Amino acid sequence: MALIKFDEIASFSLPGAFNSCLIPVENKEMLKKARKYTEAQTTCPLLLLPPTMEDVREIYTSPTQVALTTPYQSGTVATTSVSQSACKRKTTTSPSITEDGNEMAREELGMAYQQLSFFYLQWMKIQYLTCLNLHRNQMIMNAASVLKSQLVDRLTRYANILSTEDMIFLANNCYSTLQGLGDDYAYFSTEVNKLISKHQELTLAAKMKEEWNEYDIKAHYTHQVQSLFEVREKVSSAQDKLSSAKTYAESLKLKK
Repeated sequence: MALIKFDEIASFSLPGAFNSCLIPVENKEMLKKARKYTEAQTTCPLLLLPPTMEDVREIYTSPTQVALTTPYQSGTVATTSVSQSACKRKTTTSPSITEDGNEMAREELGMAYQQLSFFYLQWMKIQYLTCLNLHRNQMIMNAASVLKSQLVDRLTRYANILSTEDMIFLANNCYSTLQGLGDDYAYFSTEVNKLISKHQELTLAAKMKEEWNEYDIKAHYTHQVQSLFEVREKVSSAQDKLSSAKTYAESLKLKK
């Protein structure tokens, strides 16, 4: 079976969509019939509508079904073919995709596109939430670190001013805030409690030392006063004895 193009046929012209199509030609007689058919259509007062892709597919796949009219047929056949072509063109306005002989409708393609768009949006949502959670966790960690450093700095800088009760109050407030942030502050609280306990021990030791020094000074002063009083009494007694001895010596001198 030979295949020729319509543009190779002399004086044969149809709209552009049909010129580049291939049709089977059994022999030279069919070619002659095609030429006669063209001449008849050009003399016909009715205009042919452009053939559709479905018409071309039918001509190409089933050559035995192609019926080329002779110039002797009446205009009724041409009118009927024109109306049939128009009906076919109207019914085939919705495009379809052919895959392994099975047609996929536009609705199925649209549903597939919608599912793909839905999955893509879900993936974007998961990625956005993941990035948002990472950013949120990083901000929480930074805030917790700043809060811990501020507490330690305040407890160490103002250790001479703050009392143990004030330190415990500040530490408890810090623990409550860290718990609200969801931070694991167990190790941090242990270290802070050790710091507060050490401060409490130093405060008690300094207070005891101060009290002991004050008591020791008072006792030493009392002892010194008492010793001085005793010395004075001894000196007074010695003076009295010396005066008595002196008086006795003078009386003896007068008797002689």
